[in-house]
Amino acid sequence: MSSWTVTSDEMARLYGGGASIFNPARHDLVECDYIRLARRSTHKPNLFMYRHRKSGRYGVGCWVVKPGTGRGPGCFIEIENMEEHPDHYTGGSWADRPSISYLRARCQPVDEMLKAETRRQALTEYDEEVSKEETDRERQELAKFFSRKGPRFAKLAQALASGEAEFVGEREGGQQLKDVRDMLAGL
Repeated sequence: MSSWTVTSDEMARLYGGGASIFNPARHDLVECDYIRLARRSTHKPNLFMYRHRKSGRYGVGCWVVKPGTGRGPGCFIEIENMEEHPDHYTGGSWADRPSISYLRARCQPVDEMLKAETRRQALTEYDEEVSKEETDRERQELAKFFSRKGPRFAKLAQALASGEAEFVGEREGGQQLKDVRDMLAGL
């Protein structure tokens, strides 16, 4: 027996981690354009497609132990499954078929997904901070604008300057805010 043989303890860990045994009596390997594109896009040559004989569903899997390598039975983790062959998808719409970008995300290691999520959250927080700063700047500019309009707008100018009056900046309020601002500028 080869030193690369998967031991029963390793197989138990693989099963506990969600791995399945590839059984040629239950699964047919399918080579198609979809899986070739998935392999190229994800840089994962160990992706494969199979058809489950009993249910007729198709699945995308990732070999943990490829069959025929002398390391034990074929063992894989299912990435996605679908009702129909992805190259000939008629079920509902093409939108129901898992996209390649979705498979790419599913194939990312957990630490990479966590890094990407942390980056996304940091960018979101930064964007919110910038929006608040811009809103405060716009509020102060509007307060100055109303203070120059005379005593009739003095209370409004004071409320804007102190933050007592509700105010939504352009970045936060978009087109609706711009329309109201243009209307007020005509006063």
